[in-house]
Amino acid sequence: MFKKSFLLLFASGLLVFTVACGQEGSKEASGTASDAPIMAPTNAATALPGGHPAVGGGGVTQKPTDHSSVGSAKEVRVSDEIKAKWNKVEIELTDMSSAEKKVLKLDVGKKVTIKGTNFKISAVVFVPHYVIYDDYIGSKSNEPNNPAVLMELSDGDKVVARGWIFKTFTTFNSFVHEKYSVALLMQDS
Repeated sequence: MFKKSFLLLFASGLLVFTVACGQEGSKEASGTASDAPIMAPTNAATALPGGHPAVGGGGVTQKPTDHSSVGSAKEVRVSDEIKAKWNKVEIELTDMSSAEKKVLKLDVGKKVTIKGTNFKISAVVFVPHYVIYDDYIGSKSNEPNNPAVLMELSDGDKVVARGWIFKTFTTFNSFVHEKYSVALLMQDS
């Protein structure tokens, strides 16, 4: 009983310490509060930012959060340095009706036709260190610490799916389509 109580207390303290340190160390060079990334609340009763997925599992099923700028007030900002360094991505495209998987290497910003279909897929923007700031989505650094790619799927000229795909934190993926799923395999620099 003592060990469980101690471990719970220790884990809670570590979480508070980690969040507090992350908030202090995450300010950009300007040091303004509006540039600080939005962090997960430490108290479950605290309201989450609009559009944020629920914290904790609890068996609740919900539609993935749309982190794209479609239907959201958040624009995506990446520097020219990031665009120059991270201009290609490698994805795994799965046709869920046939379970067929294809590995595609895409140039960021260019549409590619999926062979034998009317569908076109595009890696709209790649972010090596994905962070949500108060008023935009950006990259905290040029290092691949939390790589994500904003994917877009078109049927002819109509966009039918758009959302983020994360390499590591796949539960935050917001790209949803009934025929195709996408996984980020790697990013080339």
